[in-house]
Amino acid sequence: PVSVKVDMAGGTFTVYGEIGDRNDMSGLDLTVTARGASLDDLNAVAGGSVPDLGEYDLSLNVGGGGDAIDIENLKARLGGSDISGRAATRKNDRRPSFTADLKAEVLDLDALMRPSNQSGGDDDAGNRGDKTGGKADDGAGVDDGAIARLFNDVPIAAGPLRDVDGAIKILARE
Repeated sequence: PVSVKVDMAGGTFTVYGEIGDRNDMSGLDLTVTARGASLDDLNAVAGGSVPDLGEYDLSLNVGGGGDAIDIENLKARLGGSDISGRAATRKNDRRPSFTADLKAEVLDLDALMRPSNQSGGDDDAGNRGDKTGGKADDGAGVDDGAIARLFNDVPIAAGPLRDVDGAIKILARE
């Protein structure tokens, strides 16, 4: 049996359940949760620049193991967004694959794209797609405002993605 609870960075993280064979990590039957007051609090631990989106709450079940991992009963609340669904990874002789089938009652892309120095609310002028965080551009090409976003405008190296098959479906009501 596995039973781990960690309180850190303003959050509580748990993993409990069973791992059938720890040598090849097969026979997984785990429940994972993460809850906290602010995703931004994880920056100190993760060494990243995650924006402050408010409270987060995540729960999911992990099954399978080895070459096939299934994530079921995924439920995530991140700020004003909520996502539920399932995901799976497969590793076969040809190439690995990842699939996800997700649903959201609310998917707040404005908040997910907001620069980290902006707080929530509809009164924030310039926070939707403005990399300067609402500051005037001085023409020097240097952005003094933090641009840490959950989804930022830093290019992603696509090379490694060519070696993986994947499909992510998201159905959002709002």
